[in-house]
Amino acid sequence: MDKKKREKFRRLLLKERERVLKEIENLEDEISSEQKELSGSSGYSYHPADIATDDYNREFNLGLASTEGEILYQIERALEKMETGEYGKCEDCKKEIDEERLKSIPYARFCIQCQKKREK
Repeated sequence: MDKKKREKFRRLLLKERERVLKEIENLEDEISSEQKELSGSSGYSYHPADIATDDYNREFNLGLASTEGEILYQIERALEKMETGEYGKCEDCKKEIDEERLKSIPYARFCIQCQKKREK
């Protein structure tokens, strides 16, 4: 990958990292406000369905935060690979990852063929 393309993907990764950090911050704020609501309840008992919905929403948000955290980790790895010259190479077969794949998933670790094998 030439220097110009690598720089284009570096900017794409930095933009994606910024988006993920904002999403994690929003999820943390939402989880925090839900916890404050629960701790400041008025003493009235909630309907079991309301409690279940609150629990589901909290678990869902925690799951999203975990997923975003994993994406952030992959972005950081991709940025490190840029420094070592390994960015854009499949971790399995060592071939170049297609640029179209990197445009849609700039932190992709595997070419499409190897990714399909891993998903089977």
